[in-house]
Amino acid sequence: MKQPPLRGGDRGFISRPLVLQFILVMLSLFALASTAAAHAVAEGDKGYIQEITGVHLLPFIYLGAKHMVTGYDHLLFCSA
Repeated sequence: MKQPPLRGGDRGFISRPLVLQFILVMLSLFALASTAAAHAVAEGDKGYIQEITGVHLLPFIYLGAKHMVTGYDHLLFCSA
């Protein structure tokens, strides 16, 4: 027994407006990436970062978590 064709023909699962929105969002993120990366870390953390050499994964995870929790810009973003 033949099944009826899917609605929409051969267009697939993703509609064209959804793909265009995705592309627009990705381009916006790339355009704003340098602005988002432009804020600094605390003075004590800055000295630590400048003095270490090599790969230090856990200290950078700690510094990133500390920055996210104590950074006023991140707290304002979460409260909005």
